[in-house]
Amino acid sequence: MTRPVTREDIETSIELCRRHLTGLQTGRGNFRYEYDWERELYSEDDNAVRQAGALWGLAKLHRLRPDEVLMNACLKGLSFYAECSGTTAAGGRYSTYPGDPHGFTGSTALVALALIELLRGPHAGDSADRRRWRGLLDEYLRFLLAAQRPDGRWPARYDAGTGALSSDAPSPYSDGEVLLALALAARYLEYPGLGRAIARGTAGAYRHYVLLALRRSLRSRATNGYYQWGTMAMYEIIGAGWAEGEDYRGIVAYLGDWMCGFRRLGERKTNPAAVLEGLIHAWDLAAATGDADRQRGYGNVIRACLERMLALQVGHPRADDFVRRAPDSAPALGGCQHWPDKPLLRIDFTQHQLHACLLVADLFTLDEAKGPHRKIV
Repeated sequence: MTRPVTREDIETSIELCRRHLTGLQTGRGNFRYEYDWERELYSEDDNAVRQAGALWGLAKLHRLRPDEVLMNACLKGLSFYAECSGTTAAGGRYSTYPGDPHGFTGSTALVALALIELLRGPHAGDSADRRRWRGLLDEYLRFLLAAQRPDGRWPARYDAGTGALSSDAPSPYSDGEVLLALALAARYLEYPGLGRAIARGTAGAYRHYVLLALRRSLRSRATNGYYQWGTMAMYEIIGAGWAEGEDYRGIVAYLGDWMCGFRRLGERKTNPAAVLEGLIHAWDLAAATGDADRQRGYGNVIRACLERMLALQVGHPRADDFVRRAPDSAPALGGCQHWPDKPLLRIDFTQHQLHACLLVADLFTLDEAKGPHRKIV
């Protein structure tokens, strides 16, 4: 019988993720995207949104566990995006990525999320740093607010040269990322004037990615893509105590039931870290409201997922037999696979695992008998 996951296991994973991501950062500030540990080769592929997500992961880690290495990594990343960005005539700022003619709304939202983490937490800079970060965040949020569509959602892309918005269909991923950035900025940094955009965005996402999407198919990819980002955004709205937050408790529970029941999250063989980002928040809401059945059910799924997740990290004591074949040194050390039989270590796999572990350390009760670890709502 496999021993239960412990807090030591979670802390080990966090440190391994930290070492892996900081080790992949280039001198320019972005990251080496993917490493095949079996062939010992870096991939030629890249992804602008996942690059920004890696920066956000390190910024959140720095807020919770600040140190000089993480701060330097965050500063290098912000410098990269200050260089790789454009501005609109209205004063909005949007992220770009070298060689890509398109910009991505999710990337802009994730850079904004990284700035929010730095502004929320301790840092090595002075008041001038904080003013500069706040000024950049103002510009990114201005762009996102101006980009919102009449149906409450956001264009997934824009022209990298001009910032002109694309007519492409919105993305459930980027819509959730934008909503999380707006909710965090409003809740923790007391940004004014975001309430209407948050309400319209959450209502539009619910209509398109839950009601309509699940009506078309109970296996909706759109719902699956929105799940963790949307749940995290709704969690912050509920936690802030805004009136509309009460409407979202039932949605979070419904989506959690769908993910654990119909989608059978606890039985997946792939790395479940990204989905855990949503489910851990759903578990905390169930615990805070005394919903013992959901707390127990979600908790069992989370524990099963943690076992699978840690088994897919190079260098972790719980790594499975295939992963143990990887070199126990950089650049493989600490990287996370998504598939159990594919030796690909991608920055977003590791970033999601880092964030999931931070949420476990912050919110989740590994030993049910000891009661809740901590509540923030």
